[in-house]
Amino acid sequence: MKVKNNAGVNKLREFLIDLQNNEYGGRQEYFIFKKDNGDYFFVTDACGQFNHVAVGTLTADGKGDGRGKLESISKKAAHYIDGVQYDPVERLCNMVEDMEFMGVVRDERVLVDSNFGYNRVKPTCEWAYALEQYKQKGERIMNKTRIERTKKGYPALWEAGGGSTNTGEATIIAGKNGEAKQPIYIRRRGQLANCRHALIPIEVGDYIIFANHHRKDFEISVYRITEILKEEVLIGRIAEFSSGEWDNCPPFLGDAVEAAMEKATCYHCREPHYIKEACG
Repeated sequence: MKVKNNAGVNKLREFLIDLQNNEYGGRQEYFIFKKDNGDYFFVTDACGQFNHVAVGTLTADGKGDGRGKLESISKKAAHYIDGVQYDPVERLCNMVEDMEFMGVVRDERVLVDSNFGYNRVKPTCEWAYALEQYKQKGERIMNKTRIERTKKGYPALWEAGGGSTNTGEATIIAGKNGEAKQPIYIRRRGQLANCRHALIPIEVGDYIIFANHHRKDFEISVYRITEILKEEVLIGRIAEFSSGEWDNCPPFLGDAVEAAMEKATCYHCREPHYIKEACG
């Protein structure tokens, strides 16, 4: 299964069309994407101009392009580049189609109390503020999960799970680049059906994929290990699949995600689905 990361493009398209149809209903939202070189790319209606959005960038070290560049999205005007007419919504979507979608944040400072009630404030093109809000949002979805310790003290997690008649679940461990890892131990006796099957060594940067389904209607969460403690690890959610759509998933995790889905639908699963076989 090839994981397609088009959720961000679809969300951006819906956002822009909504702005076109409701030009006075600005939402003060920042769509954040990441380029291959690590730079962040933003599209926002927090630009102080009706019928426009602004685009801008920030480098990984926080340097940016000031107020950004305004882009008209008005339905009442024709748009041309070098004499060729274009659709402003599709042009903006094409800009980001090859970027990694990070998420959407809203500038919560848009309303302030005053002597005359609530007045709307419109901060413009504050890329650094939006990125900081995104990072804080990411920290709020951090979780902990318990780990195993081998006799030598190495941290590890179990690949586990399997399917029943209409339901199933699975836990898959992948390396920093999405690769299968060589297990420390594979269970071959005792209760095996839909249980723990392979003990996988882990390190910071590895990924954990949790999948469950009901009649193959899947919910999948992808976490990255950020810190290893004595009895547990800190993990941050980086992607989620529900209602038939990803919000964001790195393509290099495609094989691991597919293995999680296969394991969750494997009836009374009794063996690992995503491990690196030992040489020799």
